[in-house]
Formats: sequence, structure tokens, C-alpha cells
Amino acid sequence: MLRLLSFCLVLLFASTTTYATQTDDIELLNATLVARLHLAQKPEDGQMVGAYQVSFRANTDEPVTKVHILLNPDLQILKVVGAGNKPLKVSEKSTTVTGSRGLMLRAATITLAKPLKKDKGRPEIVIHYKGHLKDLSTYGVEGVPDRLHPDFTMIRAEGFAYPVFAKPDMAAISAAWSRKPFHQVAFLDVPGSNTVVGNLAIAQKTTSGDITTLELKSSRPTGLMALAIGPYSTSVIGPVTLALLPAADIAINQQVKGAVTALEEQLGAPASGVRMTVATLPSNYSAPDSQGAYFTHDSAPVNTAELKGALFNMWRMNPEGRAGHWAEGFDRVMEAIIEGQPNVAAFADTLFATSKTLLSNDPAMGKVALTDYIIEGYDDESGTISALAFVVLRQLMGEEAFTNLIAEMRQELSAGYIDMASAAEFLDQTVTDKDARKFIKNWFASGKVGKDMDRSGTLKDLLARYR
Repeated sequence: MLRLLSFCLVLLFASTTTYATQTDDIELLNATLVARLHLAQKPEDGQMVGAYQVSFRANTDEPVTKVHILLNPDLQILKVVGAGNKPLKVSEKSTTVTGSRGLMLRAATITLAKPLKKDKGRPEIVIHYKGHLKDLSTYGVEGVPDRLHPDFTMIRAEGFAYPVFAKPDMAAISAAWSRKPFHQVAFLDVPGSNTVVGNLAIAQKTTSGDITTLELKSSRPTGLMALAIGPYSTSVIGPVTLALLPAADIAINQQVKGAVTALEEQLGAPASGVRMTVATLPSNYSAPDSQGAYFTHDSAPVNTAELKGALFNMWRMNPEGRAGHWAEGFDRVMEAIIEGQPNVAAFADTLFATSKTLLSNDPAMGKVALTDYIIEGYDDESGTISALAFVVLRQLMGEEAFTNLIAEMRQELSAGYIDMASAAEFLDQTVTDKDARKFIKNWFASGKVGKDMDRSGTLKDLLARYR
């Protein structure tokens, strides 16, 4: 969701209307945008021709027969094709978005070639479209004046410059903007000498005449692509590419250096090859809160804590935010650490209390080893209990030894298929502290979580059992 747009959306929602949380019926897996841009001073002269190729899978028990997409109202769908380049049936119309005050979008319903069942296929479709980008701030959506202008423009989901998979209502759109990260690629033909920056990194760049062709891709799963096109100057600060517009305050350079240094001191280096972009925007553009990039404004002071929190995405071991992933709890602890010691202490006490409640509600869970939580169906609970386990390890080992441990874990366990059993094996082979080793054995391998928690009224009591 947008940091600034979240405020602006208040202008769109009817004050007396509420919406139930909607469950996505599909999960996006991979997407490629191929687009040729013609930038012009007059909005009606700007033109883009695009093809959005996306693969997905069903996310509900009921077979999926149709998918719904939204585009900027001045973009026209040319055709949609499926496997074998066979045309798919499309019905489309310009419509007002439910829950807004007048926001108009192009809405289309695509009928799949055959019903898609959960875990039974990953179809790929290509949506061909062309047209202009309408300035959505004319509909009251402040901060999204995106149009194909040679001085500055953006290609992002919030401007609907490429298909957003949602029905035309604000609840569905909000859910779509917050989809799980996935792999994305973009091929853009851009006239002039402007640079493209965002949450996809430039993999290749060629120039022919006055047209620059760029291939951009994410190094890891990321949020919906957000690309800014303007007269940027770029520099490299460790794992960060800093992109500044001419009017930018150069003090941000030192702020980024300071944030990267602090994170490396607290967590070690990020995994090899992981990068991120920090870019400035004109003051009238809202900043997409897009994983893989951090956008701020030319002249506004940078919120150091917010910047540091955004850069932390490079250190995440579970970048897709999947429940049941072995590193779900690990990442939660790392995030608490970068917020400072008082927050770590409060976070640890809350974890302990929450874990006590979970185990009280389901005593059988307390007899399960952490390595077997997913096997036994405790996907939702594993993040909380494993986070508590890593908090206890940090206390038993001490900050310096634990910092060294997590740096090693990040380098050794960041690639390939890793589960909690593999993480537990790494801990057993790496940790030398006697108390910590006993704790690892009892919680990760022997299923003594419940026994320890039953006999501990506080986190301090739990730690005392291993000291």
C-alpha cells in the first residue's frame, strides 16, 4: 500500500460503507511486462503499447473459471491469449470503482480456456493493450498524476499502467496492491536519455538512435513493479543503488550510508546478490511502499527509521512472507533487533505471552518438535513459536555471538530449498554454547516446548531453566 496514498484514499471511500476482507482466488507467480513508451508534453499525444505476460495458480478450493483485471481508463485491451497463443474470451467496460467517489477504470473479465483447480496447473496468459495514461489525480487520487510525460512518469500498479488482478472495488484493489511478492521482469523501450529506476534492477541496457531499451528484473520475489522514469543520477552504496533527481537533497546520501552501516553492524552482510534501490520523487508524486525499492521526495527529510525498515527487506530470509516458512519467526526477530533494545524486550515479552496462549489452547502442540510443526499442520503457529525460540537463543548466546550466528545463517541458508529441519541441523553444527545447545535440542528436536512453557510464568523463568 502507498505510504501517502493510504491517506489520499480516504477521499475515495464513502464514509458509511464497509467491506469484508476478500480472499484472492489466484496467486501470481511470474510476470513480464513488455512495453514501448512514447512520451509527450500533451497527455493525448503520449502513447504506450504493452503486453503483460503472467502465470498464476488457483488459491481457492472452488475451480477458477474467470480472472478479473483493471487498467488505467485510457488504456484499451487489444486481445488476451492463452496457451498456444489461442485467444481467450474477454468482456470489458469502463466502470466506476465501488467504494470510491468517482474513480473510473477499465475493467475486464477473462474466461480461462478451462477451469483451474487448486494445485492443478499454472496457466499463462498474455494481455495486449495500448493507449494513454490518464492522470488519476483528476479523480481525487492524490499523488498519482502518472502520465507519459518526457520530464517524469511512473509505471506502477497504483496508476494501473499494467493489469492489476482485481474486481473494480477498493477492497479488492487494496488486496491486489498487497499481493505476496513474486518474480517480475520488464522490457521497456524509452525515448530520450532518462533513466528507469525502481524495484526491478537494470539487467541490460542498449541504445539505438534516440530509443533506449532496458531489461529489468527482480533479484528475488518482490512487490508489484514500480518504475520511475526521469533524469536520475545514480550511485552505489554497498547493496543499495541511490537514484537522485536534480532537485534532490544530497543529504540522503549520508542517510543511506548510515542506515546500511547500522544494518550490517546489527545483522551482518545481506545475502550475496541481493540489491535494493532508493530513489527520490517529485513532491506531487506519492511514494509506493514497494518491496525492493524505497521512494522518498526530493526535498522532504527522510525518516531514518522508515528508511532502515525498508532496507531491512534485503536481509529477510522469507521475502515472500509465506506462513510456515522456516524463517518466518527468524525475520520477525531480526526486524525487532533493528528497532532497538527496548523494542526487542517488549517484543520478547509479547511473544512469550502469545505463545503461552497458543499452547494453552492446544496442549498437543507443546509436544511437537519445531522441525515437525509444518508436518503436523501448525503452519500459522510456527512463526510465533520459532520467533520465541530465536529470542531465547539470543539471550542465551549473547548479542555478539548471536549476531555472528545470524550472519552465517543468512549466507548458508539463503539459497535453495531449506526447511526447519535443515535450519535446526545448521544450528546443531554451528552453536557451541552449552546452554544454547541444550535448548536447541529440546525445542527444535525433542518436542519439549510445552513442558518448558508450562513451568515458566515469565520469559525470565524460561531463560533460567537453561542457565
